[in-house]
Amino acid sequence: MLPAGNTAQFYVEDLLGTSRVVTTNTGAVCYDADFYPYGGERTVTNTCTQNAYKFEGKERDTETGNDDFGARNYSNRFGRWLSADWSAVPVPVPYANLSNPQTLNLYAMVADDPESFADLDGHCGPQEAKKDCSNVKVEARIEQKPTTVQNQKVPGTDEKATGVVGTIEFTVKVDGKPTPNVNITEKNETSQTRNGQSVDAQKREGTQVTNANGEIGDRVGMLQTTNGTKEKNNEIKTDFNDQGGQTGR
Repeated sequence: MLPAGNTAQFYVEDLLGTSRVVTTNTGAVCYDADFYPYGGERTVTNTCTQNAYKFEGKERDTETGNDDFGARNYSNRFGRWLSADWSAVPVPVPYANLSNPQTLNLYAMVADDPESFADLDGHCGPQEAKKDCSNVKVEARIEQKPTTVQNQKVPGTDEKATGVVGTIEFTVKVDGKPTPNVNITEKNETSQTRNGQSVDAQKREGTQVTNANGEIGDRVGMLQTTNGTKEKNNEIKTDFNDQGGQTGR
């Protein structure tokens, strides 16, 4: 991971993906911790500049202590999900295996066996459920190749931006069929250097729902804010050619 304005940090995970040790780019240990089965943290060393990825490698909110698994948030204090499990195709009990009663609990963490299994996305956890997750596929294709844009309005602000933007279209399929009304949460990681030094890179995230064809579109680009003048736009283009811009959605 590359924290904004800092040097790289390296994560060492256990078999479930939990971050147990973090080192600096020189190999010095800046984080060392043990974890209880349901995600509680027992810190030995914590001097890292930034460390938000903990239980099963998921981002932990500093205010609530909850972990973001994508589809749902998880509380290690309760050892339970904060919302019931759901699936793209409505079924009475999503991802259930009737031979294992623990999978009938829509709030249980990996069928109440967190020492043996990891949950990758907030849906599928224990081995018994993997056959259901294997039916979910996401296809991506380039809808629009990277194109130079000028004075483009930044959504949700009064700002304009100039840079390069492309569009990717994703299709979510279950059992080979495009699936509508799937809630998609976007999480981005960005890194940028200028003259060998890390600089802040603005990122834009959001949520979308797949359309009737199971599709969503996502714009990916490198942009800088502009006052709209020709001089400023030319300056931005030169900056991109020489050193790079800001990555955003």
